[in-house]
Amino acid sequence: MLVNQEVKRTSATNLQTEIEILFHSEYAISLIEGTPKKEGDKSFFIIGLIGFSSKLKTVKRDCDRSNPYAKYYYQQVELKYNEAKELINKINSECDVKFKEASEDGIGLLEANNLNPEKRTFNFSVSLCYQIAILLKKYDLCIRKLKPLQDMGYISGRELNRKVNSMSKLLRKLFHSVELYTSTPLTIHDLQHGTDKALKAESLMGRLPGHE
Repeated sequence: MLVNQEVKRTSATNLQTEIEILFHSEYAISLIEGTPKKEGDKSFFIIGLIGFSSKLKTVKRDCDRSNPYAKYYYQQVELKYNEAKELINKINSECDVKFKEASEDGIGLLEANNLNPEKRTFNFSVSLCYQIAILLKKYDLCIRKLKPLQDMGYISGRELNRKVNSMSKLLRKLFHSVELYTSTPLTIHDLQHGTDKALKAESLMGRLPGHE
């Protein structure tokens, strides 16, 4: 019986979770891959969900090893995720209210569709990335709701742009929140005693907030 239980545990650890999501808007699709950073070019670039998830994997690994910088960066990710989630849910609810108004006017509004939506498959090492992918899908849905509302005159083009830009800005902040993290073999002991490891980490990432 013990052998069978061990086999079951081993088999479970070999399983991998994947999710498939259809994206309709170019806004959402551009936030998956991001835009490449050109060598020697100071122009703005975007770290997309794919690049973010790869970097977060390193942050989470170091976080599990009690690296104080990694813990701080992971906390910042959670904070920015919750901020983006709150705003996207708020705008989604506002759209639903407008859709209800249209229904009361006898108009059955439908979300805008892309005739050739992109299906993306995701496999992440950090569980939080699945929630962020789902949030990106909700962002895509918001845009699909905002477009017919603007076309039918329930909101202005300026309001549509303002709402899309506000959601996009928070998602970009989320994805860029781990950009400056550099993996170092650091512990809280190093930080408390100002060891060479702590000094190196500070030179790479700046002084850790809360440990001045």
